[in-house]
Amino acid sequence: MFSATLSHRVLELAYDHMNDPVKLRAEEGSLTADGIVESMYHTAMEEKFPLLVHILRSQNVERGMIFINQKRTGEKVARNLARYGFSVGILSGDVRQKKRMRILEDFGA
Repeated sequence: MFSATLSHRVLELAYDHMNDPVKLRAEEGSLTADGIVESMYHTAMEEKFPLLVHILRSQNVERGMIFINQKRTGEKVARNLARYGFSVGILSGDVRQKKRMRILEDFGA
């Protein structure tokens, strides 16, 4: 079983139903790769997308990742970004491996 995020209840189920489970964790803390700038904006829901477009354009973002907690919302954001002329790839749990690899290759290009 692998996940970047597991709720406490899912972990309990895993321990109840697995033989000798081992929990591996990446180092916790504020590790940020060199060249990465973190920012946080407090906005109303209706301001989020216009702010995202503004940030992408004003910062001349050539390559970036946007993490969204729901697939449906991610698809909506991807469609809207494409309408604004951004090249978009979307990854979720149901994307086939071949397509996933192509999206990642395009991102790394």
